[in-house]
Amino acid sequence: MNVDHNNVDHNSAPHLRIADLVDIPHIQALADANFAASGLPMTMIDAIDDTILVSAGWPGMCKEFHRAHPDASRRCMESDREVLDRLGESETAQYKCKNGLWHIGIPIMVHRSHLATLFITQFFLEGETIDREYFTLQGQQFGFEVNAYLAALEQMPVFSEQKIAYGLAFYKVMARFIAEMAQQSLAMNHAKDSLREKEEYQSLVQNVNIGVYRIAMPNRFIRANKAMAEIFGYESVEELVTRPINDMYYDREEREAILEELGSKGVISDRLLHMKRKDGAVIWASMTAKAQFGADGAIESIDGVVEDVTLRKKTTDELRDLSEKDALTKILNRRKLSEVLYLEADRARRDGRPLSLIFFDIDRFKSTNDRFGHEAGDNVLKITVEIVSEQLRRSDTFARYGGDEFVVLCPDTDVAGARCLAEKIRRKIEAHDFPIAGRTTISAGVASFHESDLTETAALVRADEALYSAKSSGRNMIKIAAD
Repeated sequence: MNVDHNNVDHNSAPHLRIADLVDIPHIQALADANFAASGLPMTMIDAIDDTILVSAGWPGMCKEFHRAHPDASRRCMESDREVLDRLGESETAQYKCKNGLWHIGIPIMVHRSHLATLFITQFFLEGETIDREYFTLQGQQFGFEVNAYLAALEQMPVFSEQKIAYGLAFYKVMARFIAEMAQQSLAMNHAKDSLREKEEYQSLVQNVNIGVYRIAMPNRFIRANKAMAEIFGYESVEELVTRPINDMYYDREEREAILEELGSKGVISDRLLHMKRKDGAVIWASMTAKAQFGADGAIESIDGVVEDVTLRKKTTDELRDLSEKDALTKILNRRKLSEVLYLEADRARRDGRPLSLIFFDIDRFKSTNDRFGHEAGDNVLKITVEIVSEQLRRSDTFARYGGDEFVVLCPDTDVAGARCLAEKIRRKIEAHDFPIAGRTTISAGVASFHESDLTETAALVRADEALYSAKSSGRNMIKIAAD
């Protein structure tokens, strides 16, 4: 996928490459997690030389056919170039490529330079009529084995407009996160260079937007720049340097740990710390520092740079939430439940402790949606989550399994204890008067883990069978799984 390099402002960001500024494996892990949770395929491509940097979930039609054929691949690139050449910062474009598949392009801009592009790649829209004759002729044109090509067509993902909107919201946040990471990395690189190149130190100190300082031991500033004062909320550098350095640490033990490491290694790099502003507000800061030693081997002074990464930390947490939590109810999603289930089952086997789960759904939920609309149905789901959450311990795990199905994982709890909790939840929901929908009930299956279970999901399967039994027996009841 290509771009017009004449549109890249190389003067504002000379020789920048996104792979040199961000943690590509970290971005790949986020992309893999989101694909596992949402099924939305994603690619990140270098805008300079079209290198594929990150890829998650490419369908076989593109990987095995379009990308494998030079003419088909060139048509994809031409489509992307025509769209991306018209994109500006913060813009997105949904378009169908010349091979007949939908894409969405999101540019990643660093200092006005288009360094990379995120793509939600290769899909059809729900309700769209797929022209099999078009793809048959296209397969013949490129010399593909037509039956295999059409079989790959049948495997192409199909998404609703709502799912595309949710996915686009996630990847817009990811694009901003990557751009901010690259910008901060660039700024930090400049600051670190200043520590190595003394002749440029003063100029950089006055202009970089990252805090730069030198301190004399044990607890006194020698100098600091304006950005350092701004990060910690002081009116001026003069005011900042009068303050004891210990006042800026949220945890004095962290300060002692840093001094100990500097004393033994001489440097620390990108250390994430809780620090305090003048007004007492707590921030996340990244610190890089180098110690200068005296003749006796003790630290005499420390040169360092400090970056306020509170926003980046918040963005990272938001991305984690998007990949691990259900968008509507804000509890864990099915993918994250699988991770927790594996860990808790392993702990239960290792420590010989009981572990049980509750699998429940909302009775006649489809009827609620049909009678009152999806907004009322969504409200029932959210209120149900609130009611259930109030009954749980901190050690319990609560996740939306899908639709109106939920799972509560209960560590250190036998099947009788989980049965009591499920009954308590059932009564609370039955007693609640839901807005618009009125009276609502649930049915649930309860099961415990056995040491003989071959998989972590065996108990989940038993609970699902018990839930089916509860539904078949009249609903609004709890059933315990048969051993």
